[in-house]
Amino acid sequence: LAAALPRALSASTAVDPTTLAQALDSRGVAIARGAVDVTAVHRAREGWEALRGDPRAYVRLLDFSKAGGIRGAVHGGEGTRAEVALPCGGPFKPAAFLPTAILRAVRAHLGCRPRLEMAVVIESRPGAEDQRFHTDVHLEGLLPEGHDRPCPARAGVVVAVPLIEVTSRNGPFECLPGTHGLSKAALRDLFRGCPPEEAPPGAETFLAAPLAPGDCLLYARDLVHRGRGQAPGPGAGPRPVAFFSFVPEALLELAGEDLDHDYLGTFPPLAQRHGEAWLRAADEAFAAEGGAGPGGDAPAAA
Repeated sequence: LAAALPRALSASTAVDPTTLAQALDSRGVAIARGAVDVTAVHRAREGWEALRGDPRAYVRLLDFSKAGGIRGAVHGGEGTRAEVALPCGGPFKPAAFLPTAILRAVRAHLGCRPRLEMAVVIESRPGAEDQRFHTDVHLEGLLPEGHDRPCPARAGVVVAVPLIEVTSRNGPFECLPGTHGLSKAALRDLFRGCPPEEAPPGAETFLAAPLAPGDCLLYARDLVHRGRGQAPGPGAGPRPVAFFSFVPEALLELAGEDLDHDYLGTFPPLAQRHGEAWLRAADEAFAAEGGAGPGGDAPAAA
């Protein structure tokens, strides 16, 4: 499979924004090996470990995914049991976590300045089941009736950074490359007669495993994908992955509350305050002229 995929999907350690953007354009998914400074990842993991036992920090993924945004253009992308979400505000300091090369790839794919719309750590625990195949958002039907501004060509990009190694057994990401940009009717035809937990017969699948701490998985928000489950047993344990969701600024303005930017409202008050402060700092860092934001020249802070 690796030989047939763009170089950004292979085990290359090079972080080339152009190659990553081309993979996102053509396949809807790309991997940048070793893109994030491993020291920053370890610090984030320590912060996550300090908070993971505090019930004021978490929300069930099922509640989180139902609360905001338009998900499930295929079957409904509800979360499964034994998965929880935590805002990045607590474990992630400073806010500029992602390197400039990744942000430039996101911008090149979107064709405009992206907005950081969501930042969350999702933890899969032993006993988590396979998700249904779904999309995180779909442009079709998202914008309000009668709007007179052009719709962005891209739905957005999610950047996922594992805080521990992700294997084929502890809840990896699986997708159907090339399904981004399909209409809802085309998606329904693709999955017609297919159980929601199974890929359509003959469809190409890609399992993003293994992923090491510091690797970056990038995927289009309208790509058909799912999180795989994690069976309990010897060696099983929590698997935290940080997810950063970027959308075109124009789409955020047009769609308003129909996107996930209000997702923090699903968390307990303490977690909301941490998350809001972190998102503000991250937006400032990513948008700073000449700083860590898309198009800037300086590397992100570690």
